[in-house]
Amino acid sequence: MSYLETERIVLRDITSADATLLLELDSDPDVMTCLTNGKPSTLAETNAAIIRIKDLAQKHNNQFGVWIAIEKSSGSFIGWFLFRPCIKFPDDIKTIEIGTA
Repeated sequence: MSYLETERIVLRDITSADATLLLELDSDPDVMTCLTNGKPSTLAETNAAIIRIKDLAQKHNNQFGVWIAIEKSSGSFIGWFLFRPCIKFPDDIKTIEIGTA
């Protein structure tokens, strides 16, 4: 399901089928520099993250979460977009964290 659509990009719900896309992205040390100090994710970590992402979306009625970013013209995966309560204050929906990769 599409969460947001612009002229060039579609943000859609993440699914378990996206694990290989995310694992490939997370295997790039340059991408992971700001996320995990360069340590790539494992498949198990990626699958666990997808479960946490789905739980977060459900908890907040799909107002917060992580979405897969797709380039409209090519249909290619280009990354993800995060919009959620700050991890330090998970119950404060006024303190928001935004991220991309």
